[in-house]
Amino acid sequence: MAAYDRDRRTPVDWVVNALFQAVLAAARALPYAQRVALIGWLTRRVLGPLAGFRRRAMAHLTYIWPDLSEKRRADIADASLDNLGRSVIEQYCAPDLIARAKHWQPHGAGWQAAEAARQAGRPILFVSGHFGNYQAFRSAMNQRGYHMGGLYRPMNNGYVNAHYENTMRAFGGPAFPRGRRGVAQFLRHIKGGGQCAILLDQYFADGVRVDFLGKPAPTALTGRKWRCAMMRWLCQFLRAAVKMAWISTFWSMRPSRMTQPRP
Repeated sequence: MAAYDRDRRTPVDWVVNALFQAVLAAARALPYAQRVALIGWLTRRVLGPLAGFRRRAMAHLTYIWPDLSEKRRADIADASLDNLGRSVIEQYCAPDLIARAKHWQPHGAGWQAAEAARQAGRPILFVSGHFGNYQAFRSAMNQRGYHMGGLYRPMNNGYVNAHYENTMRAFGGPAFPRGRRGVAQFLRHIKGGGQCAILLDQYFADGVRVDFLGKPAPTALTGRKWRCAMMRWLCQFLRAAVKMAWISTFWSMRPSRMTQPRP
């Protein structure tokens, strides 16, 4: 697993962080629904393209689905950037998101299995990718008796990472940065019967190669040696006017099947 035990702080990083903090401060002056919509639009139309995120998304889509039309690729890239912006501002508005998470009821084929594992004190590894807002999932679960940690990749910008780490811990449960120290803490949490969420759609150079969207992708597979209950989940964003709801769905399966289509 790649190490991320570093803290880069350059003058450019300082400027980027200052601008980021200014955007957050301006957005927080708006009501919750309007601020989330604004940052989604801003990321889709301005910040994402300027940062090169849209160009990267288009290149990835071309690699995965070369026969997809240009318009369809553009629609997916734009929607992804909108979701990125919404997720970021929601993560930095933890009290508001937590208040809403009280009303979000997880459901699905694996929900009862997750409850049984938690009540038995068995460790649970919740596995997913960067779909919707994973912090909404952690928040909803932790308000239902779970103590769910999260394994995350620290930001390269040390100034940003300093407050980003605080948001990771604001939703309840511990947060573990990728790197030797963080992974060791993550393993202790799991071995002790805890629950943790891990997002596998990240590149691990020394990971196991699995099929991901039809392409070979090295990722991390763990958990079976500690007799974890393995749960795949999805946090879906539903919109009706300005109303928002998140639904989580679970399936139990072997680690090697986590990235594969549901049978």
